[in-house]
Amino acid sequence: MVWGTALFYLSARLGVDPRVRLSWIDAAHVYVGLVGGVFIVAKVSRVWFHYKVTGVPEVVPWQRWISWSLLVMYSAVWVSGILLLTPIHGVLYGDLVNFHLLTSVWALAPTTWHVWHYRRRAAPYLTRILPRGRTLRYWAGVALAILPTVVVIANARALSQLPQVLGGSSWSASSLAGSYLDRIAIGPNGTLIAAGDALYVSTDGTAWTQIDIPAGATQPAGGTSLTHQHGAPTGKNLALALASSNGAILVGTGSGLYETNSLIGPLQQFGFESKSVYAIAVDPTNARSIWVGSSAGLMHTTDSGTTWQPAMTGLKSPNAVTALGYWGTRLFASDGTGVFAWDLDVGQWLRQSIQPSVVDLTPDPDGRRLFATSATQGVRILDDAGWHTTASLASAHQHHSGNETHPQVLSVAPIDGRLYAVGTAFGVSGSNDDGQTWTQLGGGLASVEPSQVVDYQGSLVAATSNGIFRFPLSAYRAASIDWWVAVITSVVLCGIASVALVGMGRGLGLWRLLPRRMVAR
Repeated sequence: MVWGTALFYLSARLGVDPRVRLSWIDAAHVYVGLVGGVFIVAKVSRVWFHYKVTGVPEVVPWQRWISWSLLVMYSAVWVSGILLLTPIHGVLYGDLVNFHLLTSVWALAPTTWHVWHYRRRAAPYLTRILPRGRTLRYWAGVALAILPTVVVIANARALSQLPQVLGGSSWSASSLAGSYLDRIAIGPNGTLIAAGDALYVSTDGTAWTQIDIPAGATQPAGGTSLTHQHGAPTGKNLALALASSNGAILVGTGSGLYETNSLIGPLQQFGFESKSVYAIAVDPTNARSIWVGSSAGLMHTTDSGTTWQPAMTGLKSPNAVTALGYWGTRLFASDGTGVFAWDLDVGQWLRQSIQPSVVDLTPDPDGRRLFATSATQGVRILDDAGWHTTASLASAHQHHSGNETHPQVLSVAPIDGRLYAVGTAFGVSGSNDDGQTWTQLGGGLASVEPSQVVDYQGSLVAATSNGIFRFPLSAYRAASIDWWVAVITSVVLCGIASVALVGMGRGLGLWRLLPRRMVAR
């Protein structure tokens, strides 16, 4: 049963929807694994390490060697599995996952041989339709050991990382198939807006209104900046940036900044004619204050675009600002050489980090952190204590070779205390420990390139090179101390009771678990 539950995780690891809530599989896998440990301890106490076992004829040393090797492998599987339930993160966590998987696979072959070799002894217990005597006790013992699994599953808790990042499903095409999308955001009045080869607006995430981007300077193959995905279409004026302000939608393109105050368009020129607009940021405390990073430099307006003023002092490459983002009331920008913060008192930009090629600056919804996403160096986090580096986006839960041509990451979405990194070599990766450990979030994106995701109506909605893709988020509850106490108590009590029941009449009762000297006394 342990290997049977693990198969669901294998399918999820390969990016296939297992069609079962992984928190259920977590609970069953852990319970059966722990109760199996009780049975192993009981067996070892019965036969110890002798190659000849009383009451078992025709046992030769090589058979005992197989049994001993199984004991070593099972111990490795059990110990590594227990360690994976502890708060271990980063590289060590990935190594433990691989060790747990490898030892489990290695143990399968000798286990199969062991079962096959002793099939004649087990057959009487398995073939009788109306069991009686010892066979009845055998099945009763098995039922006693497994029955609490039903209760554990009914009160399942998420234990491993994949359920804790709300995974366990797969991505599926939702809408706008054939459309190249590079940006997605929540727009005015909770609408969903996406942009790429056009601007698309939806009030329900299903039906979309297309608003064409006026013709202008066309994009070369692969896009005009680091903000674009590979394989961007040519011959169109593509969206490079997207934002909403005071009920209006702003779209930055290769031929300027456009605006629409209507959900059905059209887009009107809003400035920066014949210039490329790479990034837009709207002041969260004043919708009339807008910042724009463009090929003409970093510009600022305090009157909704009536007048624009340059704000470039302190930047190394002011005409290459590809990311703008607010952290509380502070504005941050990246010009490719690092991250800068705007100092209102001195009217200039002050360097905050030397992280190169930052293409996305995203604040935490609660305002506690700012996430800087680099196309070459992953994700870094800024909080009151300073900058923190996250782990590599290569993960033990990711099955790809890692040789894809994607940038390491294009954007990050902080949602309900979790991080979702988008545009990695694995599509989308999730983390529930601030980036210390990442895990692949389902399959289904192998043929497309996602660039951004948002949380919309209980699902992650991704803008990709071939339309909108959706990933349903699964609810979970973390395991509490009370839950663990209940599980471990039921494991110990039911495991011992099962061993005692099966051993009745054959001298395998509870007293067999005690040292022989104590029994003799």
